Amino acid sequence: MSYQWKKNGTDIGGATTSSYTTPAATTADNGAAFRCVVSNSAGTAISNPAALTILTYSVSGTVTSGGAGLAGAAVSAGAAPTSTNSAGAYTITGLANGSYTLSASKSGYSFSSASIAVTVNGGNITGKNFTAVPVGTYSISGSVLTGAGTGVSGVNISTGAVSNSTDSSGAYTIAGLSNGSYTLMATKIGYSFSPGSIAVAVNGANISGRNFIAFAAPVYHRPAAKRHGECRAERNFLSGRLRHRPPQLPVAARTALTAHIQISAVLPPPVIHAVPLRLTTARYSVARCGIQPDRPSAILPH
Repeated sequence: MSYQWKKNGTDIGGATTSSYTTPAATTADNGAAFRCVVSNSAGTAISNPAALTILTYSVSGTVTSGGAGLAGAAVSAGAAPTSTNSAGAYTITGLANGSYTLSASKSGYSFSSASIAVTVNGGNITGKNFTAVPVGTYSISGSVLTGAGTGVSGVNISTGAVSNSTDSSGAYTIAGLSNGSYTLMATKIGYSFSPGSIAVAVNGANISGRNFIAFAAPVYHRPAAKRHGECRAERNFLSGRLRHRPPQLPVAARTALTAHIQISAVLPPPVIHAVPLRLTTARYSVARCGIQPDRPSAILPH
């Protein structure tokens, strides 16, 4: 008995056993049909075709310049080029498992990374980004750290017209700067920075080591205002009690009481009523909620 494997109707050299293993496939092999011709003294039989399906994946990322997306940059993974859209984003599709080298280019720009190595292995890959710098321009870089030396991410570093944010390690780079004088400012909610600003002169070269120290701003808590019901008055009756919200005193007694008590509270003062039990002379000592007595005593009617 003999065997002969065929690919798309053409004999495969050396494929003359009962099984066949393809070499490393490429996207060009997608859809290829494989058959086996089996022969013996009784005759010949041909197997049903086996179709080869190549699984493909994508690589994506962005190309930015000066913190903004750069449109029209060419990004290639070898034989699969594409261009960035208006937001600077790109996606290269149809990649089989394997190793690739990404490169980006655009006339009038240089790139922070000449190439990026990528290995596709059963899934899409994202976040493969390039930074483009206009030819004839320069950059300012540095870091933002705490006093303990920990990087602070998300700090906006600005020259006024151009800005960028620190990464997870606290590092930043502002690119695309022409020769001239700039003032760097660092800002992030909840932090103050030292120095308050950094003056930088760009003159034909990139500038590095322009660093800030970040200090977390203190948090102040305003104490909650006391409610009237929480304010208590100290009292000293010869015989009786001073109570909060008892029945009202007669008008004459309330007039006599208020004539001798001066209220100076920051909060609205509570209404205080006196209810004598037996004696007509009482001493009031209101010591909380900012209430101070004007006189130590008041005469209440029976």
